[in-house]
Amino acid sequence: MNVAEAFKTMSYGTAPESSSNVDAWLKEHEAGFKMFINGEWVAASETFSTKNPANGKLLGMV
Repeated sequence: MNVAEAFKTMSYGTAPESSSNVDAWLKEHEAGFKMFINGEWVAASETFSTKNPANGKLLGMV
């Protein structure tokens, strides 16, 4: 079987990946992030929201 034949017969299904680890990490950081400048964490003067493109859920403020 060559690659083209493999692609023709390839079956697709749901992906087993879970976002639970990422969701927990974002929750731990309160979905907000500072900038690391000159060895220190510094709050930004402005932020913008970053959303999950799959469901529109807020991921964090950057």
